[in-house]
Amino acid sequence: MSRYNFHNARLNMCYGGDRLPSRDDVLEPRSAVSEGVVMVENMRDRLAETEARLERARAREAELSRQLEEMKKYVHVMEILEAYLRRRYVEQQDQLIQLYSAVLVMESDLELLNGTMQLRELLIESILGIPLSEHSIWFH
Repeated sequence: MSRYNFHNARLNMCYGGDRLPSRDDVLEPRSAVSEGVVMVENMRDRLAETEARLERARAREAELSRQLEEMKKYVHVMEILEAYLRRRYVEQQDQLIQLYSAVLVMESDLELLNGTMQLRELLIESILGIPLSEHSIWFH
């Protein structure tokens, strides 16, 4: 049996002798396989793009998280500074009140001292019988 006849006999056994497969019949499964390969490649490309986008999104998230932590530290430092400045402001207000009170006390003491000096001068004038305010160098 020749090679051609053997091949035809095998085809008859596979296809029942109704008809021999055409070239399109033989190529169609290949194109279906090719379409499958193309689809798989396409899916792989889309997967790679998605993974790249995911990686960029994770990098962006990490950067934003780092910036958030820096901002939290900055806010914490500002809160500490605000509390310090507020405390210093209250302390300075208290010091100013104390100084002002001391000045008022000193003025009051000076007025009292001045009154005491005038009283003393009047007593001396009455005892000596001469007006001291015109001649005195001690009480002015």
